[in-house]
This record gives sequence, structure tokens and C-alpha cells, in this order.
Amino acid sequence: GGGRQVQFQEQTVEDLVALVQSRDTDTALSAATELDKVCKREDGRNAVLSVPDCCQLIASLLVRGDAACAQRGCKILASLSLDARGRALITGVPSAVHSLSSLLQSGQTPSVQYATLLIGNLAMDREGRACILSSPPLFDSLSSLVFSTDVKTLRHTSGALRNISSDSTGRRRVEGDAACVRQLQSLTQHPDVSTARYAAAVIRNLEQKHQRAPKFTL
Repeated sequence: GGGRQVQFQEQTVEDLVALVQSRDTDTALSAATELDKVCKREDGRNAVLSVPDCCQLIASLLVRGDAACAQRGCKILASLSLDARGRALITGVPSAVHSLSSLLQSGQTPSVQYATLLIGNLAMDREGRACILSSPPLFDSLSSLVFSTDVKTLRHTSGALRNISSDSTGRRRVEGDAACVRQLQSLTQHPDVSTARYAAAVIRNLEQKHQRAPKFTL
């Protein structure tokens, strides 16, 4: 007989997480493809998040220099970031979050879409915002994407900036990028309704700094 066919069905989630850092790119990519399917379900995500160091191991896909692996790794992390536990574990590996910077600049549209979605999800939590802002290159890569011509990227980017600008540190960082703010102002008229709404929310967040927001709206 020829080479043994790798049977993923019999492999546990732990096996798959271990295999994503295989030296062999095809093996790593196959394992990542299976993990991606597993992460579509909440019970699957919980199983992955129970594997020790799962986020660190999955994030190794982002930095092995293979575009397909990076894209798949980013998609898995974006799925894991749907749950608060996943966001906390991803944020607990700052190097993984900071490595998204080069992915944002890669020009690989699907990877950029997943990376901006992931960053927006992480920015829902204070720790996530702090982790993102602790890497100036990551913030700069993100803010430059307000000029993207890809609608999904624009939507995710303006959504991420809305979350980042929800506290004073993030507001200062966004305000410090005048070109980004000008572009966000024009994005408030964007035909994509979500993009326009998120961009308007960023502008509102920036204006809040200059006037004490009322505690209660009547």
C-alpha cells in the first residue's frame, strides 16, 4: 500500500491543535482546516479553548510565512474571539495580537478581513483594547485600513475603531491620526450602512471627550 491516509476524524481537538505547528506545511494547514470547522460550533470552540496554550499554538500559524496558514489561523482566532473566554485567552498572548500587524499590511483580502474582525472583537474588552494599543504598529496598520476599497474590511475596521475609541486612551490614539479621522468623517456617508454607522459612532466617541457626556439620557 501507499502512504497512510491521515484520518482527521479519529483525531482529538488536542491532536489538531498540536498539529498546527507541524514542520510540514500541508499537515499544519490540514489540521487548521479541521479546527476551523470545529470552531463554527460553540461546543467546538469550548473544546479548543480547553487545550492548554491553544491560542499560542494556533497563533503560530500567523508567523510561519505561509499565506494560507496565516489566513486559516486568523479565521480560527476570529471564531474563538466570539466568546469572552476566547478573547481573554487571545489577549493573554500579546505577541499573537501584535503579529496581526503584518497580516493587516499583507494585501491578502480574506486575511485582512479576518484580522480586522478579530481586532474589533478583542477591542470589546478593556484588556483587549490595552493589548492592541500597546503596539503602535498594529494600531497604525489598522487605522490605515479606513482607506480600504474592500467593503468588509472597511466595515470591520470602522467597527474596531468604534470599540477602540470607547475609552480615553483609544480616543487619544484615534484623534492623533488626523488622516484617519478625516476619512472616518467621509465614511459616515458610505453606502454600506454598517460602515457608515460605525464611522459615525467613532466621531461621536471623539466628540464626547470635549463635552462631559450626560450620565443618563432622558
